[in-house]
Amino acid sequence: MILFKAFNAKLKTYMNTVLFLKLTSMGDLIHALPALTEARQHHPDLQVDWVADKAFADIPSWHPAVRQIIKSAHRHWRKNIKQTIKQKELSNFIKNLRQQKYDILIDGQVNIKTAVIGKLAKTKARHGFCKKTASESIASLALNHHHTIKKQQHAILRLKQLFAASLNYTSDLNNIDFGIDTNKFKKPILNSNLNFNQEKPYLFIIPNASWTNKLWPESYWQSLIQIANNNGYQCLLPSGNPEETARAEQLANKNSNAIALPRMSLSEIAYLINQAKGTIGLDTGLSHLAGALNVPTISLFGPTDSNLVGNLGQMHLNLQGPAPCAPCYKRECFFKHAPDEQQPHCMAQLKPEKIWLDMQNMVKE
Repeated sequence: MILFKAFNAKLKTYMNTVLFLKLTSMGDLIHALPALTEARQHHPDLQVDWVADKAFADIPSWHPAVRQIIKSAHRHWRKNIKQTIKQKELSNFIKNLRQQKYDILIDGQVNIKTAVIGKLAKTKARHGFCKKTASESIASLALNHHHTIKKQQHAILRLKQLFAASLNYTSDLNNIDFGIDTNKFKKPILNSNLNFNQEKPYLFIIPNASWTNKLWPESYWQSLIQIANNNGYQCLLPSGNPEETARAEQLANKNSNAIALPRMSLSEIAYLINQAKGTIGLDTGLSHLAGALNVPTISLFGPTDSNLVGNLGQMHLNLQGPAPCAPCYKRECFFKHAPDEQQPHCMAQLKPEKIWLDMQNMVKE
């Protein structure tokens, strides 16, 4: 009888456990959250361990379905192989990965990196996109359960369908619930030298993106910030690396009510976004975060397709720069009529005056 109870306890530990692989950028991780919310509704005891880039590990921690975050640093490992081996970073990652046996694995990327991780994990059921719809078709060979999920649709809907197919339920594609627990955000302690008046309304402005081709002209940002200032709004500008910091500081130096924020954690940034009257940004992770928090958000798109990765919902407006070549998914602008390399033609068509009018129609009272 004691052995039987022990066996049952062990079995219960392994039931309803999912290893989810989604290592990529901030926006991609945010797009996965509604899939977890819906999965939890159909399987209330579901517990998810999520393999994610350590730079974005705060994001999975905001969702109640996530039990553990297994942090990857694959970008760092690739550039610092000797240090990685010497400090046993990779071996420690594999050890953490293999501590738990899982009912199933769901690969939300299906590329070579996730294929290798999936084969190392302790599970017999590996689910993911089929060869025709995978990010890298050869990586689907690491899976033993393949799901055909139409590629030309929004990333959020694809992931919801993948979870539904893997866990055997029907997804409600009209219901998008990110399930973020805002109590897990951290209120930042800001230096008084920033001259940030927390009693005064502010907009969260996101002038940075990972591609040069996604950037909006600096003069447009300056005009938009000035219009916001004239209408009584402070503007907070975040940054995540030295280049972004320089851009934020340059804009802030020319506008008295624009504030270049210091580097801070994602949970601290999320707190500030959640308290903002509105957000204006590019196709980048923080814009997707604002959308997930249902803060009035305008996102500017040029080389990427807002229909596939834009924010969803009534409080969000995705503006696609009108150009015959957009979206091109190129990292540099080669359109022959582009004013210059730093000002992609599609992005230059989105004017600050029009964007301000759109924000006025959306902003919280």
